[in-house]
This record gives sequence, structure tokens and C-alpha cells, in this order.
Amino acid sequence: SSTQAESSAASEVYKSQDYKAVEDSTSLVELWLSNATILPSNGKVPEVWDPSEWLSRTLPTWKRFISPVAESLNEAQKDVLPEEAKQMAGSLLGMLAQIGGINMGMQLGRILGDIATSVTSVSEWGFSLDEKQGSALLTGQLDTLAEEFNKPKREVLIYLCARELAHQRLFAYVPWLEERLLLAVETYSRGLSLDTSAMEEASRSIDPEALSDPSRMQDMFQQIQNMDLSPQIVASNEHAGIQLDTMLSLVEGWVDNVLADALFERIPVMESIQKSWSARRAMKPGLENMAGNTGLDFSASHADEAAELWRRLTVAVGIDRRDHVWDHPDFLPTADDIAHPAEFIDGILGESDNDEFNPISEIEKLERELNGQSGNSRGGDSTQEGGSGREDDSRAGSSDEADGSGNGKNNADGSEDDK
Repeated sequence: SSTQAESSAASEVYKSQDYKAVEDSTSLVELWLSNATILPSNGKVPEVWDPSEWLSRTLPTWKRFISPVAESLNEAQKDVLPEEAKQMAGSLLGMLAQIGGINMGMQLGRILGDIATSVTSVSEWGFSLDEKQGSALLTGQLDTLAEEFNKPKREVLIYLCARELAHQRLFAYVPWLEERLLLAVETYSRGLSLDTSAMEEASRSIDPEALSDPSRMQDMFQQIQNMDLSPQIVASNEHAGIQLDTMLSLVEGWVDNVLADALFERIPVMESIQKSWSARRAMKPGLENMAGNTGLDFSASHADEAAELWRRLTVAVGIDRRDHVWDHPDFLPTADDIAHPAEFIDGILGESDNDEFNPISEIEKLERELNGQSGNSRGGDSTQEGGSGREDDSRAGSSDEADGSGNGKNNADGSEDDK
């Protein structure tokens, strides 16, 4: 209709105006970010999306996260039925599974619809949800956010643009990071289980003989309808949850630290905006229902502590050495390092005594040593053979167990010398 056409045209005009504002902010912010990090810009201006575009571009990633939870839900619903009831239900079990999948899909659709009205960027939670690894801002949230922060709309846009561009620099420089984050979410998702005790209690009230009597079956189902049978999602893989939260906190904390260096002195109001952003992040806007219904939580609960670790590390060793910590996952701080950063920083300080420190060369050096030891054990003379340059997890065990320092902890006496 003509009304819809006019509305669409007006939307395109506003979108074009918003993109010009984002483009101008990008030109300004990129210069400042280049003084706060050695990670280079990818040269791209973030796109401008509306909620519907966010939904369509991120839905494949959400399906990747949610599918394991949905499968667990369907299996749990079937498992709680008594064996006799399963046999009598027969092909109905397949239909019930389909209904469960449809219900889960509808529930997810409502949750994502709510999130789409509050999310501000494609990488708001520390990783890009776009399967095409695009960069985008949802400028339709600017008015609401500016009012919430009680700050000018232009400054809020500059801040959001700076966050998105800092994320994109990190993702571009660390090619393994985004997929590792997505795999961490997926691993955590697959380890979620369901507490179906309420359903099991209800199943015990099912009389298989009543299934052949329409009157008794109706009474039985009416009784069950009055019960709360909602299964509770519980995390059975605590380690995966800690790993995910640590990685998200490190990303968000690094971005906070870089933005503080890039923006605070140039636009004083930015410090207040970042405090408001930190408070907003702790409130988990749009994520409460996601966590409650799927068990997935992207809140980066230790982002503020991680930001302090990055700040102290920057003071101690400088921007260049700080950013090279991202060169390999085994060199990243652990959850314990975030809570107690002094020892981690001491370790980096010890490594920095070597002006030509290269974390990847440390792995290659260890490979050569291990290959030499292996050659000696076989009676050969392969001690001089070098490593192949591959990343070898034997350096510090798995990346989950690495101390993040790349060369072990140097327990310096002055653990507070970084201040």
C-alpha cells in the first residue's frame, strides 16, 4: 500500500542519515583507537541495522547455540515417561518431539524479538553473532540509550562506534578468537542438562490403563495441567561455563581499557558513559529470558576486573606488549589471573626483559627442545632439528590450564610494581 511505501521510504532516509553519522564517528574514532592499541583497523565502517536485520543475520548463530538445548529438552521429556506409557504412546512420541521443537522455536523467537529491541551492536556481548562476521550498529536504540545514560546522543553514538570498532580490530588481529568463542558457547550449551523432577513426579500419576479410557484420560490430563512441569535447566559442566565467562570478560575488559585510553581525555563525558555501560552490562538487558529458558549466559560477569588487569598490565609493560598477549590462546590470563592479576603481570614483566620477545617463538623453541629430547630417547642425533612452527599445546597443557604468561610465572617480590 501507499502507506507502507511511504513508511519504508522514510525508514531508508533515517537509515541513510544514521549511516552518515556512523561514518563520521568512525573517521574520528579510528584515529584515537590507533593511539590506544597496536591492533590495526580493518578499514570498514559499521553497517546500520534495524531489529529485523539483526534477527535475520544472527539467527543461524542462535540456532547453533540453541539446538543442543532443544535436543536435550525433547529427550528429557521422553525419558520421564514410564516404559509402559512409551509403548502405548508409540508413534505419538515422535509427534510430541516435533511439538516440543515447535514450542522451543516459538519461545526462542519471542526471546530474540525482545533482545532485538534493546541490543546496540552485533558484537555487544564480546563476540560477533553475524555468521558473515559483519560489523553493525543498531542506531534505533540511540535515543533510548542516551536517555538512559542522561548523555548527549552524539557522544553516545561515538562511544558505541568506538566499542564496535575496537571489537573488530581484536577479531581481525586474532583470527582464532571468534570461532573459539563460538565453540566455547557451543560446548557450554551441549553440557546443559535438565532437572525434570517435576515431570517425573507427574509421570508417576499417569495410569497406562487410563490411556484407553477417554473419560479417565481427560481427568488425568486436567490434573497434570494444573502442575508446573517446566524443566529447570542446570549446568553440569561448570568448567566450560567458567571458561566462556573468562574469555568474554577478557574481550570486554580489553575493549573497556582501550576505550578509556582512546576517549577519556579527549571527551571527558566518555568516562561517565563507560560507567553507565558497565552498569547496563551487569543488568543483562534482554538476556534474562535467554538465560532462564536456555541456560545460556553471555554477561561477561568479570569484565570490570579484567579491565583492571589490562589497565595494570598496560602501565607495567606498555600497549605493545599488552596486545601481544593475544598472539596465542595459551598466553591469555586465566580466571584466577583476573581475580589475582599481580602474579600474571610479574610474569609478563619478566618476559619483557627480552626486548625481542615473541610469544610464538617461545612455542617453537619448546618444540625444538621436545623434538631433541625425543631424538635422544631413540638414540638419534635429532637435537638440532627445529620445530615446524605449529602451535603445540604441550607447552603448558591445554589452553584451559595455561597460566597465560607464555613463559611461566616469575614470582617477583614486588607484585605491586605494576601500579
